[in-house]
Amino acid sequence: MQNVISRGKAAVVAVGVVVLTVILSGCLQSQTVVNVNGDGSGTVEETFLMQQQVLQMLAGMSEGSGFSLLDEAELESDASDYGEGVTLQSAEEVNTDWGGGYRAVYFFEDVNQVKINQNPSNDVPAQGAQMGPDQPRAEEYIRFEMDSGQPNTLDVILPEQGDAELESQNEAEGNGSAETGDVAQQEIESLAELYRDMRISVDVMVDGRIVDTDATHVEGNTVTLLDMDFNRIIERPEMLEELASREAGTITEVQQTVNDIPGIKVEVQPRVRVRFQ
Repeated sequence: MQNVISRGKAAVVAVGVVVLTVILSGCLQSQTVVNVNGDGSGTVEETFLMQQQVLQMLAGMSEGSGFSLLDEAELESDASDYGEGVTLQSAEEVNTDWGGGYRAVYFFEDVNQVKINQNPSNDVPAQGAQMGPDQPRAEEYIRFEMDSGQPNTLDVILPEQGDAELESQNEAEGNGSAETGDVAQQEIESLAELYRDMRISVDVMVDGRIVDTDATHVEGNTVTLLDMDFNRIIERPEMLEELASREAGTITEVQQTVNDIPGIKVEVQPRVRVRFQ
């Protein structure tokens, strides 16, 4: 594989007034599951897919005879992005009718060292990025604090508005936000195309029974921090208009706007506690 994938972080300016750092309209689906054991060790399972037609386009732009999002050398090199001491355990190619990509499993010894970027823009290959190397970065980290005991106590610290290491183009240029109602229909339609088929989720799964938690979305031993099916947003034109008028520039800002939409799960608290044994 000849320089097929570069996993540098990326951003896109959408519909003139909205910046959302998950490039290439409707192209990606990202699922992250953090598995935590009682001793603080565990794994991060990352599944990343891009739409088949986008993969075909990127294949046409790449050098060489083959194209794949799976590059084990790059995944191994990028393991440190998840925190100190994190290593690549396994990686495999994944193909579905909708798209193709990879599933990677990373091992960690201490969840206190782990950080999860809930914005998947760093997984997009450079051939598809509409940005240069000096463009803003999208780093919206979820972090963890854990004390092992009877029961174990796991605190999950979520990114808040203003925490993301990203300056929107409008802020950089000194432009203000548009008023709701001032957004052109064409811009709303463009935003709908940007979101189509996109889905991003982040779950925390503990090894054992949850004794108690103040997390909003819990099922069995799994806490859902984020599950955004953007097709649900497309069904709400008024929500698209609000996102455009607010110039939502990060996943965190989008979460704060769409958390009441049925079918979308968003943890709105800045910190949640999970006690398990």
